[in-house]
Amino acid sequence: MRKFGLVSWGLTVLTALGGNSCSVMVAEGPGAPVGASRRAGDSIATLLATLEARVPELHRRPENDRYRLSLVLHPLDGGAPKVVVIARGLRASDYIHAARLIADDGRLLWFHAHENAAYDYRAGRLLMGRELPPGGPLGPMSMSRITPPKEWQEPTERFGTQYKRAALIRETPGGKPLRLAGPDGYLLTYRSTRALYGTMVLARVAEDGKVLWTVDTDLQDVEEILPGRDGMAVIGKKVPKVPDEVRGPTLILIDTKSGESRAKSLWI
Repeated sequence: MRKFGLVSWGLTVLTALGGNSCSVMVAEGPGAPVGASRRAGDSIATLLATLEARVPELHRRPENDRYRLSLVLHPLDGGAPKVVVIARGLRASDYIHAARLIADDGRLLWFHAHENAAYDYRAGRLLMGRELPPGGPLGPMSMSRITPPKEWQEPTERFGTQYKRAALIRETPGGKPLRLAGPDGYLLTYRSTRALYGTMVLARVAEDGKVLWTVDTDLQDVEEILPGRDGMAVIGKKVPKVPDEVRGPTLILIDTKSGESRAKSLWI
């Protein structure tokens, strides 16, 4: 009798779990960026991997995990990000070593997720397989590499020696300084203090050295600089507020005209 009662109880529990599977699923975690972010039209594009909801296991096996891969577009004006789902149910091995942004040809943002694809950011349409235009991307193919921030910065003392590690933002990696108009000037970066843990400060300066606006990004470790005349972005990690605090990458969007800035987490 006792054995029958235990079996009956077990069947009852399994039936209940089956009928309420959503209640026992482990919720999906926040999405994490994969590879480098890049400009795409008037947005900053990032590939995002999200661990999907799963059935709990007594002894978790990572090979059973499944991921959703998405393309996220953060408008430079600070608006709500647009999330475009690329694929669901992927193993980490399906994309982790290959996922990357490839090129922006002015209309299509080309990338490789688990396969080649492109996003028409003007029409708002994802293209895969036979929908892809023949011949591949028309633009430069160097987007898959994360360009070190120092390649975007030209050291300078033109505006005085009071700035620590002063540098002008370049138009292209290793190229000439980015020149702004109305009024004519440049984007200057420097560290907030001469102490070891200063943060990155961005300022717009006129030709005569007058500072038009200043933004402290609050980023201690800068990972990417994505400049532009209409607006620019900086990606990095903020200064921890408490010891051992773990912070994900933060995207700082800056209006080059007004200096207005917005911070957005890349963990979505």
